[in-house]
Amino acid sequence: QNRAPDWELGSKGCYDTVSYAGLVRALNAGMKQFANGNVLACATLPLSADLLAVLEEDTLKCSADDLAALMYDHTAQDWRRILPRITIPVLNVAGAQSAIFPPEGVHVVGDLCVDGVNVTFERSNHWLYMEEPEKFNAMLLKFATDGERPSNGARL
Repeated sequence: QNRAPDWELGSKGCYDTVSYAGLVRALNAGMKQFANGNVLACATLPLSADLLAVLEEDTLKCSADDLAALMYDHTAQDWRRILPRITIPVLNVAGAQSAIFPPEGVHVVGDLCVDGVNVTFERSNHWLYMEEPEKFNAMLLKFATDGERPSNGARL
């Protein structure tokens, strides 16, 4: 997720020590404010008021320090060497409107897995499973129960 000399397709928001420090400042400025900013960054399509309330409530249960540690743990890792070890079928999804990751970078995950398939949700952001739950759930259910795979590079 972090950018590197050979990798410019990492996160758009948290990709090095300076941007991570900005995330920590945002977390420490207040979790309610962070929750609202997270929605703005991760969702393009409208979410229901009920879902927004649940997201805020769940975010407010988090410790700013623990959430910062979680973000650091996965943003500082370079998973590219490990992904080719994954040999089970992988359904890798990306939101074309993502403000968090460039879809091209997300697609590298599926490409590096031995049996990976990439699917892009054209209208969605990072939270595509909440933005288009019916489409996402139907695709995931077919994949998990029947082994039905969308064609690699499918755009929904």
